[in-house]
Amino acid sequence: MAGSSSLIGYIRGARLRGPVDLGPGGSLNAPGGVFGPNAGLPSIGGSVFYVDPVAGSNLNDGSSPTQALATTQAAVTLCVENRGDFIIRMPGIEHAGDVPLLLNKRGITLIGVSGINNWRPENCAYWRCTEVAGIPVAASATGPGVIVSQACRIFGMEFFAANTIVGVGALLAGALAFDGGVTGGYVGGFSHISNCVFPGWGMCGVGINLIYAGYNRIEACEFDENTEAGVQLTINPTGNPNHNEIVDCDFYGTVQGIDTSPGTTPLDTKVKYCRFSRSAGQAMVNGIRVTGAPTTWNGGLIMGNHFGMPQATAIDLAQAALAALNIQVAGNTYNDARAGAAAVVEGVDPRA
Repeated sequence: MAGSSSLIGYIRGARLRGPVDLGPGGSLNAPGGVFGPNAGLPSIGGSVFYVDPVAGSNLNDGSSPTQALATTQAAVTLCVENRGDFIIRMPGIEHAGDVPLLLNKRGITLIGVSGINNWRPENCAYWRCTEVAGIPVAASATGPGVIVSQACRIFGMEFFAANTIVGVGALLAGALAFDGGVTGGYVGGFSHISNCVFPGWGMCGVGINLIYAGYNRIEACEFDENTEAGVQLTINPTGNPNHNEIVDCDFYGTVQGIDTSPGTTPLDTKVKYCRFSRSAGQAMVNGIRVTGAPTTWNGGLIMGNHFGMPQATAIDLAQAALAALNIQVAGNTYNDARAGAAAVVEGVDPRA
């Protein structure tokens, strides 16, 4: 049961090190599967639904790989809120046209499962865009690919949405957008996103947009050349996205690694052990922009990250200004050139 520890790692929020073992017959519930007898996991109170975008059908009940549904939304519809249901997303690319996936039931866990010995989130992709001759292009209507409006867990998926730029579509932008709603209480918060990929390809403006979404953990994800930001912090008329944590993520060639929308004052944002680097095709303006003019972060922690850029552009404010905002900065490293320069560890900020 070599793959069992992989799924246990998924559920506990650790980084995956191998494929998921589906057990005999390809079922997680079978003896030897990670949810089966003697698998080392407690019994699951909820149901497990399978989605196979290649061979599934929404006429099936989703109870096994051979009865898999065709779309993730169909599986969400079958889930019961707060029951602890799992959606096992089999390999394949799911084109959703111009309709976002709605994760609107609390307590769902969505897991992308790739082929044996081939762990790649790219094999479990959800795209929101129109498709012409096999090439995804910008849809006529912009907006998010996935809208999270209730607490959930998502592991091992790739999300892409064409032309998702903040400010278009009533602030609901991003390949994956957390919608905190207007009733308060962070209804789009308390979620865990891990081991996911958010490509830009010159069309996807924002990877994850935290819109009045609090107490979320984004971990071990990859953001590639998003044309606006990898992660965006956005206010809505109800409130700010507070108490979010971004850990062990890679931001590669995103225009802003982590960005703050105008007017947003997020409380206690933590960014730890991430890597920010420029790409050959797209420069990174800042690794982290804490200023959402005319507002800024309200407290936070930026610790143990590596910025492949000068210290003066890694974070948009100088250390003295960050300290005045109760933002702690410690243990980060910086490179003043794309290659060949020695790393600087929290050196003297030239702007201080």
